[in-house]
Amino acid sequence: MGARNSKPDDNLQPSRTSQELQVYSKSACDALLATRLTLLKLKDMQTVRICVLLDDEDKKTWSHLCSEKDSFVGEIQVFAESTGLRLREVRRRIGTNTEDNNTLSQCYRSFGVNDTTCTIEKLQTKCQDLKRKFKDFQEHIQEKYNYNREVALRVGSFATAFLAAIGVAVLVVLHFVPGVNIALGTAELVALVVVGGGLVVGCGAYALSKSEVQRAQEFLKSIQQRLGDLRNSMSNIRANGDLLSMLERTEAQECLDQITHQCDIIVQICREL
Repeated sequence: MGARNSKPDDNLQPSRTSQELQVYSKSACDALLATRLTLLKLKDMQTVRICVLLDDEDKKTWSHLCSEKDSFVGEIQVFAESTGLRLREVRRRIGTNTEDNNTLSQCYRSFGVNDTTCTIEKLQTKCQDLKRKFKDFQEHIQEKYNYNREVALRVGSFATAFLAAIGVAVLVVLHFVPGVNIALGTAELVALVVVGGGLVVGCGAYALSKSEVQRAQEFLKSIQQRLGDLRNSMSNIRANGDLLSMLERTEAQECLDQITHQCDIIVQICREL
């Protein structure tokens, strides 16, 4: 008898776990790319040029608002750092191949259940507070400097871009947490889409390639649907009780490496903002 050829089956479909990992990786990375891109937008804003146009009283208010913006960015940094650490722990469990880490559900056990809630509450409170203060200041400037279109436009455009940027960041963070329901209004959606236009690509180590910018912009244009996809993919991953094959373990580790890489870059950008 002649040796029998063993050719790979071209019609072999990826397993359910492999498919879920692919969707999860794309959804999470695109969401984090959108966050990274909006943070670069904030980094690119020249607040000093606005400050020199204001009187002393408004300079103090503006300076205080910018300090609060920095504090908010710090909370985003905490989220990115803690998410990266949790995902690295999940990756370690996937690599151990022990009896208590045989499925994705087991590897994701207790994923940020306790301290994440506290982080999210802080972010929600700070976001709402910042939105109110920036809107109030924007209205104040438009009324006070209605004779000076340059000042009104600069402050107004910064406030609009900032509000949309923090909106994107918070929405992405919230959708990384199980059990948080988000409803977006039409006005918020319009503001978020605006962030997708005219964005800087960034420079140096944090620069986004043209394809990454495109992915982030596409995410922003359909953010409500894409965030829903992210939430569903995360739920599927955490509920997946199928035994992991060696191939699936490798795929899962590669998926987590991509996501943690985006978290690490966000941390570095936040440190420089």
